[in-house]
Amino acid sequence: MKNNNLYNACISDIDDGAFRLLVYAHTKNVPICLLNYKKACEKLRISSRSFYRYKKTLEEHPEFFIEPEDTKPTQNYTKQFNEFYESYPRKQARRNAEKSFNNAIKRGTHPYVIINAAKQFAVLVEERNTETRYIPHPATWLNQERWQDEDLRRAIDTSTNQDLAPETI
Repeated sequence: MKNNNLYNACISDIDDGAFRLLVYAHTKNVPICLLNYKKACEKLRISSRSFYRYKKTLEEHPEFFIEPEDTKPTQNYTKQFNEFYESYPRKQARRNAEKSFNNAIKRGTHPYVIINAAKQFAVLVEERNTETRYIPHPATWLNQERWQDEDLRRAIDTSTNQDLAPETI
């Protein structure tokens, strides 16, 4: 689709400068309306007056507008985030926490690793009677990858070993 737009622009009646601006927007994967004019002027070696003239020319031809490739929807982890947030012991800054949760998943951590660690962290906080002010915000906990903390791992191992240990008389 993008290449067709460039081809159509190439054979149309727009001038060379407008076409170069269109190609520049294409290579930057940015819609023309969002281009930084200073950078474009510097890169294309044109004046700001020419930039706006070319931009106006291109706006008269909406068939050449290019949508950025990254506008396609990304995977939504709302269900997993809600599960994490419900199990986490401190409810604060939900929006930041959701961004951090999605970033943690993008870095390669499986959502259920985080969720299970949050559940164990909640148990650990309750066992230690930790005051709320000493419990990190969920976004902080996620950004610092606190599910990998040693004391939390120890607590997870202990709870798992107790479940597997034979009963004593």
